Amino acid sequence: MPNELTKQSSKPREESVTLSFPKPLAERIQKRLPKTEFALVDEYVAYVMEQILNELETEPVAAKEATENVFSKEDMETVEQRLRDLGYL
Repeated sequence: MPNELTKQSSKPREESVTLSFPKPLAERIQKRLPKTEFALVDEYVAYVMEQILNELETEPVAAKEATENVFSKEDMETVEQRLRDLGYL
C-alpha cells in the first residue's frame, strides 16, 4: 500500500545504476527510512545525494573562502607566538 507521504519526484524516472554500500551503512539507511517521507531506500538515497551535491556545487567558492579566512594573518601570528611561548613550536 503506497504511503501518502511518499516524496514524489517532479522529474521523470531517469535511467538508474546499482551502487553497493557497506552492510552497516545500508542498515543505518534502512533504519532511517521510516523517519522519512520515502517508501524506498533508493529514492531516499538518491534524494540525499542530490541535496548534498547541489549544496556542494552551488556554494564551492563560499565554502572555500570560509575555510581559508577563518583567521587573519595577524591572528595566525598571535597564535603561533603563543604556541612558541608555551613550548609547542
